[in-house]
Amino acid sequence: MNPAGFSPGILVFDTETIELTVYPSPKCRSIISGYALVNASVGERLVLFAHHYLQVLGPEPPPTDADAESSWSWTTMEPSPPFDSSYVSGYALHPDGRTIFMSINNWKTVKSGHLDVRNCTFSFDTERLEWTHRGCSNTLPAWKLCNEVLFNNDLASNSGLTLVYMGDSRFCLVESRLPKDRDFRTYLRAVTITSFGLKSDKFGELVFIVILKDSFLAANRGSTPS
Repeated sequence: MNPAGFSPGILVFDTETIELTVYPSPKCRSIISGYALVNASVGERLVLFAHHYLQVLGPEPPPTDADAESSWSWTTMEPSPPFDSSYVSGYALHPDGRTIFMSINNWKTVKSGHLDVRNCTFSFDTERLEWTHRGCSNTLPAWKLCNEVLFNNDLASNSGLTLVYMGDSRFCLVESRLPKDRDFRTYLRAVTITSFGLKSDKFGELVFIVILKDSFLAANRGSTPS
């Protein structure tokens, strides 16, 4: 684990280099508490969508004489999304490496003086900075299920699960739970990261492939478990 260069900061695990490092907190950190967050890795950048704020953190800049904390920061992207992050029910990355698709559930807007409730899809091009409405559809593809168990289902110790799509049919599951023999007041969390892939075999069945699984202890200094 690299030394913490930012305080407060956010922990970031690199599934390629198997390294844990500390990134600076987003600019909207003080106002996003309680809002649903959308986090995505797009190319060599991290994208955070919280409330009406869309922010991006690029690759670490080359070393300079200036303080790294002031040179490495989040940038707010414009235009703002036409909806807030609480309406996002799912997202996916396009193979072009720059476009994010978001499914919107029960988005309420006023149209021609009437309340319009929509379930639809938008996309955002992170290079052109364009939001595009992709239409509405209530027909979902059939579910395909695997038998693998990826996390501890003990709700008493489990304090958080986050599933992140990495692109190219790869996913990363982050499980945060209380360490054994410790009470809820501890700052320590046992974090397990599972990187896996999905593909269909010649019979059309879903195949699960574990790429990486690792566990470590991390200290949480906030008021709530992370």
